[in-house]
Amino acid sequence: MKTINKLIGLSILTAALFISSPVFALEWKGGVDFMFGKKELDSDWDPVDSWQEFGVMLSFTEADLPVGITLGYLTGNDDSLSVSEGRGINIEGQTDEFLIGLRKEFSPPQADFFRVYINGGYTAIKWDIETTYSNAGAVSGSTEEDDWAHGFWLGGGMYFIFAKNAAIGIDYKYTDASSDINTAFGDRTLEAGGSHYSAFVGWRF
Repeated sequence: MKTINKLIGLSILTAALFISSPVFALEWKGGVDFMFGKKELDSDWDPVDSWQEFGVMLSFTEADLPVGITLGYLTGNDDSLSVSEGRGINIEGQTDEFLIGLRKEFSPPQADFFRVYINGGYTAIKWDIETTYSNAGAVSGSTEEDDWAHGFWLGGGMYFIFAKNAAIGIDYKYTDASSDINTAFGDRTLEAGGSHYSAFVGWRF
């Protein structure tokens, strides 16, 4: 619930700042979408390489420009516990993704209630992996790795508009971002991006 509240607050704040800025004097239109779905990561993250994800995406388009601006935030996490002979290993993974890019929408003639879009741009991902060791139920130690990964993202989707301004649709994104980390087994590259499958509800203004 705290995550959802943060996403709602972030979207309202961003929209308010944009609307109050001088550039809003132009003929801008846009929308806010609340995303609910799944993220699938690289095998580097096994056994926490798939989890539920939530997020918010904002988009703004000026009437005389061929493409619009989009920005968003996606977050998700998961954990996996394995126990053998009284010894346990719990692995927790999480990513927080910040996206900014360009967006292009298409609408069939005489069917303005249906839209298709493509988008893409730059992404920065804050990732974290924590491993906790236990013996007979008592924690015996833990390790944690975290860093930022930078890269690009591409995606697209479709949605329907109803009740004049409400929207419901589906979305796919692919993010590609990695960072180099040091481990006891040597240096390696961790892929923090992945495939994002989402449904969303939103509002157009």
